[in-house]
Amino acid sequence: MGSTRPPQLYHDSASNVAKQVNKSLQTRWENSPKEYKQRLEKCWGYTDCGDCHRSEGFCGWCAISNTCLPLPTDPVSSAFPLLSPLRYKFICATGPERFELRTAGLGCQVSTITFLTAVVTIFATLTGLVGLLGFGWCVKRLLRYERGRKGGWRVGADGMGEVWVRRGRGGWLGGWGRKGSGRNDEGEERALLGARV
Repeated sequence: MGSTRPPQLYHDSASNVAKQVNKSLQTRWENSPKEYKQRLEKCWGYTDCGDCHRSEGFCGWCAISNTCLPLPTDPVSSAFPLLSPLRYKFICATGPERFELRTAGLGCQVSTITFLTAVVTIFATLTGLVGLLGFGWCVKRLLRYERGRKGGWRVGADGMGEVWVRRGRGGWLGGWGRKGSGRNDEGEERALLGARV
């Protein structure tokens, strides 16, 4: 006979998340230097993303835990604060929310993951366009080659023109050399060159 216990639901309630955030921040507080503690005091009191960005502590907003925390102050993070989660795993109170960081540069509506998605999309689009243009250029060159391989129009010294067909040597690359149509082009060229001298 089977068990009559109902299945357990595995989810974090808001109080469990708040406990995790408080525990994480308590650990940060205890293990941090004095400067970081002062910055944490400046940031921690804000409960709104916009106020967090306008604070004096160089803070970022972690959207899932709704916390305002100090951002790293190294030169790279100061220049591009939105990309700080790439280098600092625990920039937010909980590790998994690090890519939901919002900073003052692009405001409260743009997270790190949104920014990275946009950048990747733009570069993928540009790469695709360059690839299509390159493919079109190659097709155009192949069509021009194929037309030139089959023949063309020839105008003689007397002004008379004729259609000639290139008799290729076979294959794609063998058709470049044109065989004569039976006329003595060499004598005609000598006559023209001699007339100039």
